[in-house]
Amino acid sequence: MPHPTQVQTALLSLGAARGSVYLEGLTEAEVGAMELEVGLQAPPLLRDYYREVGLVQDLTYAGKHVGLRPFEKARECRQARDGLLEIFGEIADDAFPFALDEADRTCAVVPSSAGERLVIFDLELGTQTPNQLFAEWLAGVVSDAAANADSLVPNSKKRRYVQFTFSAHAEGDVFAAFGEAAEVRQLSSWEGEETSVAGVKTAKRRFALSDQSLTMSRMEHASWPRPIFCVDFSEPASTLRESSLLRRLHQTFGARELGYKLVDYGPMPEH
Repeated sequence: MPHPTQVQTALLSLGAARGSVYLEGLTEAEVGAMELEVGLQAPPLLRDYYREVGLVQDLTYAGKHVGLRPFEKARECRQARDGLLEIFGEIADDAFPFALDEADRTCAVVPSSAGERLVIFDLELGTQTPNQLFAEWLAGVVSDAAANADSLVPNSKKRRYVQFTFSAHAEGDVFAAFGEAAEVRQLSSWEGEETSVAGVKTAKRRFALSDQSLTMSRMEHASWPRPIFCVDFSEPASTLRESSLLRRLHQTFGARELGYKLVDYGPMPEH
């Protein structure tokens, strides 16, 4: 049996709160893709964190005191690293952007002789301030979540809410992509057509995806090269990775030329 990693050991301290803290760890391939986009290999403990906790999570928001807001997309980490390298140059070579602090300064994980340390980079002042060790920060976040266990919403009563957005030539291309991931049935034609004072035309169309009834919104303007299509979607937060239609849709859309973007609201109490 493999020994538990340092992050796995830390997460054991969640105790009863574990069933109320949503974690979506990344696969090894997803961590590698993230590192490729950022242009830097994450320090070992941070890689372990991403494999166990992931980008979409509510561990860091489960306590009463939120000091850091971890980045939720690899693109955000890359953009933050571009800023660090522009301002700090080689000083930030080994700094892997991880979060923003309460003053919107970039917090990065940097290897040190004492262990992987959180360092606050202030791009406006051009200063860097060493903070606590990453392991200490994680232990504090876990302890805070565990202490707040009684007030947390169980994962079984949460859903993962997202919005799929496309800039495509025709809705047929978008529906074809949905149909590649699950069965699609049209429930209506375009209806409720309106034109705003700015000349934006909108309409909605209802359809069924597998057993879920959804609505596609269409927006178009004479100055836009293509219409914009939006679909709100959710699934239970407890859905297993291999059964997740959300993940299947995300992968399918990303493989097509649809001008696809994902707005991820994360896990929230179902409504």
